[in-house]
Formats: sequence, C-alpha cells, structure tokens
Amino acid sequence: MATRATGTARRARQRVHVAQSVWPTLGGAAAAFALAAYERLIWPQLIGCVLVAMVLISLAAVAFPLRLEVTVDAPSRVRQGVPFDSVIRIANLSRAGRGALLVRQGWPARPGRRALVHDLAGYVDDVPARDAVDLRKTRTPLSRGVADKLCVEVEIAAPFGFFSRVSRHHVAQRLMVLPAPSTEVALPVIDGGQPTGVGARVPDIDIRGVRDWRPGDRIASVHWRSVVRTGRMTVWERDGRSAGSLSVVALAPARRGRVVSDDAFEAGIATVAAAGIVALRGSVPICLVAQEKKSLPVVRHPTSEAALLECLAGLDVATRPSPALLEHALSHAADGGLIVVLASSAAPASWRAAVFDAARSIGAIAIDASELTPSTRRASA
Repeated sequence: MATRATGTARRARQRVHVAQSVWPTLGGAAAAFALAAYERLIWPQLIGCVLVAMVLISLAAVAFPLRLEVTVDAPSRVRQGVPFDSVIRIANLSRAGRGALLVRQGWPARPGRRALVHDLAGYVDDVPARDAVDLRKTRTPLSRGVADKLCVEVEIAAPFGFFSRVSRHHVAQRLMVLPAPSTEVALPVIDGGQPTGVGARVPDIDIRGVRDWRPGDRIASVHWRSVVRTGRMTVWERDGRSAGSLSVVALAPARRGRVVSDDAFEAGIATVAAAGIVALRGSVPICLVAQEKKSLPVVRHPTSEAALLECLAGLDVATRPSPALLEHALSHAADGGLIVVLASSAAPASWRAAVFDAARSIGAIAIDASELTPSTRRASA
C-alpha cells in the first residue's frame, strides 16, 4: 500500500547547549581561587584548576561543528494504527570518529493538530570516521494528517556533561497518514421518498421507461442495450428511487485562527471513510465539501478508495461551508441523495439545523456521521 521515500539532508543548523551544572562548577572554581588568594594556600588553587580544566575539556569536545549526513527512509503513505518501519542513516563525513550520539526524529504537526507519529529517540554508540550507521525503528501512526517535512536532531554530549552540540537536520519528505475506516457502517437508503431502514433497499419493481443519464444516477441502472444502439447514456426510469449519491458536509469551527480537531470529528472521519468505501463499491458518486482555514473552499469528488482516504487525510476544517459550497453539495444530493454531516463537538447546533432543513427542502436524507454506525443507532433508540 505504501511507497517508500528517501530524503537526505547535508546542511544542518547547529548549536551548543550549555548544561545548568556548568555554572555551579565555575562558581566553585572562583570560590577556590578566592580562598587560595586570601589564605595563601595551594590546595584550593589545585581544586580550582581541576574544575576549570574539566569545563575547558568539555567545551573543546563540542567546539568544532559536526559533519554529518542524515538520510531517512520511510513510507510516504501509511494508515492510522498500522505499524511501519523507518530507517535513519547517519554518515560521519569527518576524519574523527563520533560516539554516544542521541538521535531524535519526528514529523512536526500542523498548528492545532495532533502529532501524526510519536517522536523517535535512540542512541548510537559509535560512528567511525568516513562511515555510517543505521537506526531502525518500528512506529505506529497516531492520527490522520499530512506532514511536508521531518526533523532529525543529533546530539553529542561532551565529557563531564557540561556541554553538548545539537545538529538539526530538516528533510523535505512528505508523510500522509490515511484515516482508519470504521469496521461497520450502514447507509440508510430511501425508496419512494421514505427511509426504508438501515442497510436495506426495497427493490425497484415498476419500470416507467428509459430516460437520459443524469449526474447522480447509479451505474447499475444504466440501460446498456440502448447505450449500444443509440450511443447515448440512458438509464431505467423506475417508480421507486434509492439514494443515488452521497454528499459529505464538514462543519468544524476554528479557535483563535487555528484549526481544532476533536475526538468527535476524528471519529466522524473514520465513519465517513467507511461509508464512502461502501458507496464507491456500489457505484454511488461522492461529493465532499468543506471550508478550510483562510476561507479556502474544498470540493472533492473522489472516484476511488485511495482518493477518498487521501482527501480525508488532509482535511483541515476551520468553519462552516459558504452558501455556494453548501448549494453545490445540495445539488449533488437532490432527489433522493444522502447528506452526511461531519461535525465536531464544538460546531453550533444551528449549523447542523441549517443543513438538515436545506436537505429536507430538496427531498434528500440528512444524517449525522455518528448515526451511520449500527451501535450508535441502537444506543440512541
């Protein structure tokens, strides 16, 4: 499922970290020299020289920049909850060996979003000169999302622990964590304008005739003989009608300009993913509308499971859809379509009510994403 990608970073930002213990050590050396000058003693001078020598040795060990090349091999697409392997290769380009390296690696999360994967932390005992070592780890994605780059920090500690040099490498390597679909969903299907239950559909018995194909019609209703004869897409016209399309309307307010995604919204993402897969397998067209941060409209019509999961992975909703976006979703679900409201717990009730009222006016079914799971329906009943 996932294709692996390799990113390399040669240039790095480096800084020297000063430990808190260096200041008491220098203070003790100053006190020893002061005592030696006041009492005219030799042993305090020796103690002060030893303390200063320890600090200088520690500083000299990290005085020169690290010449490292960091390469990360990891999948570019993974699924939430499914472990994957990552390999960090550290190449020592200098003429001297390096030892006791602390390596930290992670994909920075977007503001207001949860971390995609736990940060990695591991030790490398020794990296010989002009050589490389590999750090292999198995990790599990925590949440859906998209990261455009990753960060690797390599820290080498000096003797006595007074100083350390941190080398930070940024690698332009994309990671997309696809949402994990729910295990079970049930789409309500409408026939003759009335809901017929969960996961069921009344057969279309009475056939009125043949008409031209319209957006939202199911592939199973195509009259193929007429298509072959006339060259036009035509479908059966029946008395009963079933839900011919699936529209998803995302509602989630931002907080202080940042996108906020809570547990209710993430659970709805998993439910919508499963519902979309069921719809695609039944040749039901899907429309997804959302209003992202900075008022960017999102309109997607995924035609495959991979496209659907990719769309949901990068969804960052910041407000309710504009009237134009909502009208597009309603036109897609008109005359027997299904509208799924994907909302966070912080979304006002008036936002949901507006979508439900609009759906009722066009003869479509509107349902909250949480009501698509049979267990939720039984609990609410």
